Amino acid sequence: MLKTDCKHFHGDRPCVPHKEKGMKCDDCTEYKPISFKILIVKLDAAGDVLRTTSILKPLKRKYPDSYITWCTRQNSKELFKYNPLVDDVILI
Repeated sequence: MLKTDCKHFHGDRPCVPHKEKGMKCDDCTEYKPISFKILIVKLDAAGDVLRTTSILKPLKRKYPDSYITWCTRQNSKELFKYNPLVDDVILI
């Protein structure tokens, strides 16, 4: 049974634990249920987007099992490349 509420579940491709360890949802030890989803939309200049990332630590502290998606423009893509606090980036 697929666990679609797992932080690792993408829907369109196998998750990292499946690719790296061959785990299936039924017996996965990496299962992390998402209790809260957060969408941040910040489309301004890259400097504004960077400044707004300061809200991520307090959000993760308050909602530790959350899944954070950030929607921004293509020119801010690199700001999230190594940011472990953002789970997904939507580019427009």
